[in-house]
Amino acid sequence: MATGLYTCDLCQLGFRTSWEGSLMRAGDSFGEYRIMGKLANGGMASVYLARHLADATATPVALKVMLPHLLANPDYREMFVKEEAMGRLLSHPNVVQIIERVQSDNGQALAMEFLDGRNLIQVVSAARRRSQAISFPVVARVITDIARALERGWTALDHDGQPIRVIHRDVSPENVLLTYDGQVKLIDFGIAKQTHRPGNTRAGQLKGKYSYMSPEQVRGETLDHRSDQFSLSVLHYILLTGRKPFVAPNEVELLKLILAEDPLPPSRIDPTVPGVLEEVALRGLRKAPAARFPSHGAVADVLEDRYLQKYPANARDIARLMESLFPAEKDAVRLRIQRLIDAEQEATVTGIRPPVPPLENVEEELFEDSATMLEGEIPDQPTANWRTSSQSDPLTHEATEISVPEEQATVLTPAAVSVLPPPRHSPAPPSAGHRTATSHQQTQRSGIAPATLGLIILAFAALLALYFSLSDGAGSTATRTKDYGTLIVRASTGNAEVRINAELIGKTPIEKELRAGRVSVLCSFRDREVVLKQRVDVMAGQRTETLCQLGVADLEVKGPVGWRVQVDDEPIRGLPTRLSSLLEGSHQILWIQESTGKREVRKIRLRSGERRVVKNFEALTP
Repeated sequence: MATGLYTCDLCQLGFRTSWEGSLMRAGDSFGEYRIMGKLANGGMASVYLARHLADATATPVALKVMLPHLLANPDYREMFVKEEAMGRLLSHPNVVQIIERVQSDNGQALAMEFLDGRNLIQVVSAARRRSQAISFPVVARVITDIARALERGWTALDHDGQPIRVIHRDVSPENVLLTYDGQVKLIDFGIAKQTHRPGNTRAGQLKGKYSYMSPEQVRGETLDHRSDQFSLSVLHYILLTGRKPFVAPNEVELLKLILAEDPLPPSRIDPTVPGVLEEVALRGLRKAPAARFPSHGAVADVLEDRYLQKYPANARDIARLMESLFPAEKDAVRLRIQRLIDAEQEATVTGIRPPVPPLENVEEELFEDSATMLEGEIPDQPTANWRTSSQSDPLTHEATEISVPEEQATVLTPAAVSVLPPPRHSPAPPSAGHRTATSHQQTQRSGIAPATLGLIILAFAALLALYFSLSDGAGSTATRTKDYGTLIVRASTGNAEVRINAELIGKTPIEKELRAGRVSVLCSFRDREVVLKQRVDVMAGQRTETLCQLGVADLEVKGPVGWRVQVDDEPIRGLPTRLSSLLEGSHQILWIQESTGKREVRKIRLRSGERRVVKNFEALTP
């Protein structure tokens, strides 16, 4: 059993998210377990580091405790019971192991395998931030391992010897964990469904995340394992390209694309994508389930036989990737956790608990200057530094590293993608290592030092600029047509103030003729106090369109009996209440005491992907 941090769907950002009002503290008991520290919070559960009361030296577990206000809801209780039952049947190296379900006067919980790693959203975000592509062999290994886990869910036998036929229904980046030791774990079977047990989902009800839903899942049809294969292929596509296969300004349009449109082949975005990996990803994204692979095992077999045998990758390669992406975190987190373990053992012997900084502070200390690295979403559009930076020479690569915060939000718009060269299959990479080294060696073998090559390019560019600036007006129209393109900027909601290369242009929608090349686009949503920054490639002779899209967040509002609440002047019925898909940015919450008319106002700012709990602090204080 691995030791370290457990990260789950209900607590997407590891132990990063803070939550008002910790349910339990170090030293508290829950059933036969003693709490050592809090790891994470989520919309349905909190996760704690815990140990069994009978053995202070035993390996700690991750105790996933259902939030108290959900205990009265039979649907949530059933999810916990089902997750525990499935966990016992799904014993597999690539599935997080559930040890037992724990009943207590305080509610119920799941004692789970205690893991040390990060989910795929965090891994991809860190790779983008460091301008570091994930090698194709590692991509193939991750997808293969997830496919093996899903195959286990479909073929595992129950106590009567019958296949349990489990469909996960939420194969998404939050639910795939890479540990620092190189393990790949599929987590959270909380909304999984057994095909021979109807009634878990009402007709027309969607469970899962829109971007990863299969067409049949969108239509509300009966699902089988091939629906999960579609979701897995979305992950595969993201790891190959750095972007989602289906991009739309809102959920309705997104679902239409999933139902009717084919994604752009990965090789159109990155010509270095190996043909077999593209073939596997695109076959899994076919609209008709019958056109996909017959099983998850078949997906894994193709990747093993046709790619990984020639370009192997294993746990060591994944561990090296994690070490390169999170160089400081692994040791710091483990040291803090070990101190908690030592403190708990000392308290058991002496009855005195030595002071240890709480686990919740670890992430803030490690990432206080890089908060966006772990936030929310895989980008809709590919970032310019996803793979192209790994093909640059060391001088250019060094400059990219310095400008990481600015490049982090770089996008290639759909219009820009459409004018890329036609698909072509390039040879696969020679090893599981990063392709950066290969491209650098090729530059050195060319006989020109990278710095010298850079100076030659700069000098040539200067001569071209001088030539065009001195040319007469006769060819100016043709030159302008050749060297200029049109940039169209729209906003997902309202009118955003747009600046291009720091120049104020106006409010969306705007259409501006610009010299071809990369430009900085700044969209300011003043009413929401949100500023979005993008890098957009304007293509010569093309109309390039980009969307300034606000993210969404979840908000839970609490208040005592006798109070009513308004959010952004909209009355809310019943407390507590949870509001999903609120736009990021500023919101106002107003509590009104019905008997006295007393008011309490709080202005909050939601970040994209955030899950926030807000309460009437004064009224709820004991």
